[in-house]
Amino acid sequence: MAEKASAEVLSLPMHPYLTPPDQDRIVDALFEAMDLARKAELA
Repeated sequence: MAEKASAEVLSLPMHPYLTPPDQDRIVDALFEAMDLARKAELA
């Protein structure tokens, strides 16, 4: 069950002290990972 969850669950850093630049870096990394996954899926 843990292996399946690790393949399906995404944990993002969230806390009230994240600065806007940190939030931007997290969002950028997420979009980059999604783009790479999409490209791999199409290949």
